[in-house]
Amino acid sequence: MLLKNVIYLLIAYEYVNADVLVTIPKGTIRGRKEYSLRNISFYAFQEIPFAKPPVGELRFREPQPDEGWKGILDATKNTKICYQQSNMLNTNLTLLENEDCLYLNVYTPKYPTSEASLPVMFYIYGGGFVNGAANFEFNGPHYLLEHDVIVVTANYRVGPFGFLTTGDLVIPGNYGLKDQLSALKWINQNIKYFGGDPEKVTIFGQSAGGASVNYHFMSKQSEGLFRAGIAQSGSIFSPWAYQGDSKNIAYDLASYVDINFQRNSSSEELLRFLRNVPANDLKIAAASYPVNSLFHILRQLGANVE
Repeated sequence: MLLKNVIYLLIAYEYVNADVLVTIPKGTIRGRKEYSLRNISFYAFQEIPFAKPPVGELRFREPQPDEGWKGILDATKNTKICYQQSNMLNTNLTLLENEDCLYLNVYTPKYPTSEASLPVMFYIYGGGFVNGAANFEFNGPHYLLEHDVIVVTANYRVGPFGFLTTGDLVIPGNYGLKDQLSALKWINQNIKYFGGDPEKVTIFGQSAGGASVNYHFMSKQSEGLFRAGIAQSGSIFSPWAYQGDSKNIAYDLASYVDINFQRNSSSEELLRFLRNVPANDLKIAAASYPVNSLFHILRQLGANVE
């Protein structure tokens, strides 16, 4: 009898700790079981690619569709965030900085099945368009997952990587917003495999995330990808949400990287130069603008009109 009970316990343990697998058109994903702060269980799928790494020739370009993967994708932890202008809230995040950062996370309160039809909330983090990350520790789903709703968070490029522009078609900018759009398209195509309803998507965000919500309401490209939005503490009317002197900022950045850079260079020459600069050097240069206040830092890079 004792042996029988032990076997039952082992089976139960294996069931609880077994891999949680979801298969989407691009491949199979392994997630994990987690618990909220009130000890309510949910399922986490972390660091799923939704676009190709924006490196090399893809730096300063809109996100390109991810090509998928072979085998089973291990989506049980976050290891990457986009390069930040500064990490004011958590210096440990610097260790995770990577230009290859376009990944999203899916959290669901129920065991994932395509038969379910839960509403979806897509969270867009804030940070003045120069900071922020979607990793589990910094922007986790603990409170929302106590309700029957799926939560999705996604990294998007910030600082010069996400919002630098020459004000023309060479470096049109808004790459951070386009990353968000790419994540929304991924949700529309794949969330059903996690038990979500693509017709019941609400976008919400704080600070720059709130301004992003406003921008998606205005954009024809985002039409049909969500049904509601919540802007928290930020909006497009915030002075830091729109970039004014965009072309000069782009040339300033090149000059901070190399004082010998010629400001009369064409936009094409500027693009070639900046694509060959190591990512960390771009980050350092972006943080080197002569500023008098934090407010002025936030005004350096933001969305622009294309």
